[in-house]
Amino acid sequence: CRVYAQDVHLKLYEQQEPKTDKIDSSGYIREVFSPELLGYLPENRTGLNHAVLLIPGGAYSYIAISHEGYGSAKWLAKNGIAAFILKYRLPKGDPQVTINDGIRALEVIHEQSEKLGIDKDKIGVMGFSAGGHLAAALLTGFTSKKNMVNFGILVYPAISMSYSNFQTREHLLGVKADEQKWRNIYSMDKHVSADTSPTFIILSSDDQAVPYLNGLNFYNALLNNGVKSYNPNTLTPPVIYLRGEKIGCLSKNVN
Repeated sequence: CRVYAQDVHLKLYEQQEPKTDKIDSSGYIREVFSPELLGYLPENRTGLNHAVLLIPGGAYSYIAISHEGYGSAKWLAKNGIAAFILKYRLPKGDPQVTINDGIRALEVIHEQSEKLGIDKDKIGVMGFSAGGHLAAALLTGFTSKKNMVNFGILVYPAISMSYSNFQTREHLLGVKADEQKWRNIYSMDKHVSADTSPTFIILSSDDQAVPYLNGLNFYNALLNNGVKSYNPNTLTPPVIYLRGEKIGCLSKNVN
């Protein structure tokens, strides 16, 4: 039985700061100087050649890489899917810094796809909390005309700067956090279009950190833009788990 460990280490940029990331006693990454991808490759793909870019959250003030990165990456690799954890620079009031790292991460995976046995048409993104906000930016092509994402998984994502918690908004937008103009610009539900990639959303209705309205806003935006809210092959409707534990919404079909 293989113990899935990091297989590849891909830097996002050739020129990077020669500094060590700041990690606290809880294992949270508090500052990233050299953004990179930590890749976990499956031993047996069982006919699959998918890849997922994993983006841990942390209210844009840290990266919760342990429980939202390593565990998910190992599970995906065990199930035949290549996984790449993104260590991204925190915005500190400049959201474009973080979004650029996300875009560059997808470019690197595409550039390395043939070498790593990945189908360029089967590359997805999975984001948690604030990482779900970054994932949604990549899904909607927020700042890039290239659509490099074929499917998405958003886990209790921070989507709207009106519904996200104060800390996330402050760390992302800085001094612009109280300006409605910038809240609207960085609310990813406002950037959904008919071309937005298929997305599966997992929420918790009793989430005290990230209100579930974030994910529902994104889901409704998908519906309003003509993105199907069910699997067209099985006509499966969105699945909702009550009692405040989780809500799953499936849009389109991911082959």
